[in-house]
Amino acid sequence: MVNENKKFTIKEYATMFSVADKTAKRDMKKLIEQEFIIKRGVKKGAFFEVR
Repeated sequence: MVNENKKFTIKEYATMFSVADKTAKRDMKKLIEQEFIIKRGVKKGAFFEVR
């Protein structure tokens, strides 16, 4: 899933796991805090990478 792609956006994550964008953002925040992923970029151009 996410680990296979290495890079993904909030929209892609929300689609993969069938969750709302708001839930995906909350999940991303938790994963960043736990150091599982890294955020690259800002605003609409942002994406996330698996550590």
